[in-house]
Amino acid sequence: MTMFASQWFASAESNPISLDATASVGQLGGSNVDRINDGLDTPVFSTASRPLGGDKVIAKLDFGSPQLIAGFRAVNVRQASVTDAVSMRIEHSADDATYTTFGTSWNISPGNSYMTETQTPTAVTKRYWQITANQNYDDVAEVGEMALYAATGLMP
Repeated sequence: MTMFASQWFASAESNPISLDATASVGQLGGSNVDRINDGLDTPVFSTASRPLGGDKVIAKLDFGSPQLIAGFRAVNVRQASVTDAVSMRIEHSADDATYTTFGTSWNISPGNSYMTETQTPTAVTKRYWQITANQNYDDVAEVGEMALYAATGLMP
């Protein structure tokens, strides 16, 4: 696990505030997991192995206490060698045991290019957040940034 400070937004009227989060790799391993929420779109975090069997956690954030999240941006997401369309989702949990999808799953188009997904589902207050692969991938999964926002008005 890696402790790091990341930029989050408390409200549309406030300046960015820094919250500590513990980032950890999911079931697929990987290194430099702090890249997934370091405030930069590059370099990307890459899993050590490809998601086989689906429903594999790529990376997880633990805020230590529940945080209000109203939207997200997943930036520079790809599978290193996409031959078929695959998909990912963001999930949240209060207890790190039962997770619920935040918004909807999104497709990563075939090809070898990075993409960005932005969603503003109904806001929820949860402690744990993760990004999950929905099905098998041909290669490792990559994510440049998993940015979560408390106020959708401040989302880029």
